Amino acid sequence: MIVSTEELKAHLRIQQDAEDNLLESLLTQAQAAANDFCRTDFDAAAPEPVRLAVLLMASHFYECRDASDRSAYLTMMNAFHALLYPYRKIEEMFEYFGCFLTFGGQQLRDCGAALPLSSSLFAPMALTQSLDVNLMKIPHPGELRQLVEIGRTVHAINENGFPVETDQVVCQVWAKAEGCDSRYFASGDAENTERGIWFTIRWRCDVQPGMWVRWNGQKQIITEIGEYDFRRRYLRLTTKAVKGVR
Repeated sequence: MIVSTEELKAHLRIQQDAEDNLLESLLTQAQAAANDFCRTDFDAAAPEPVRLAVLLMASHFYECRDASDRSAYLTMMNAFHALLYPYRKIEEMFEYFGCFLTFGGQQLRDCGAALPLSSSLFAPMALTQSLDVNLMKIPHPGELRQLVEIGRTVHAINENGFPVETDQVVCQVWAKAEGCDSRYFASGDAENTERGIWFTIRWRCDVQPGMWVRWNGQKQIITEIGEYDFRRRYLRLTTKAVKGVR
């Protein structure tokens, strides 16, 4: 393949290996579509725009496994075709039906009455029907720009019989951070501030409420975990941190 699985995972901000077979399959199909569009077989020496086109198509169908957003699909296909256009082999794009292509009175080539179009380029259009209403905007991999640590605090008793706490990092992931709310409250004679942050990450099965997210040197406790569309693509972590004011 002209694009490796590791390159696709880096592009999609994927940091686990559970879906490597799926990603490899998507790359194979995207490269087949590029070969079909250009009427050639690209190898490891493929031009960079061709590699980018394959990367874009594989990424799109990873993100949109079921009903795809029509606008997103058409945008991707326009970019896909624009990147591949200079590398088409025109002489391979026509079938011979006894008619001629002429320019300036000069016969250039036998050509078909119609340009044969592979179904592999247009079959995905069947996937572009989607609901008009989206209750929550689905994130894009490019929005995951903050590198955060997610972990848990382990409570134990040391050899002297005293309780100790140890932070255990479970994973380091790319995330999108958004402020959700902040509030002041009094506890006894102290004033505190509670800051809430939403973190959006790639879907994982090892993240649970009660764990923490460390970002910019501060730990935020995960209070709630939700999914965007129940397709195991992204998780939304609701977190809070309490800090004393005085």
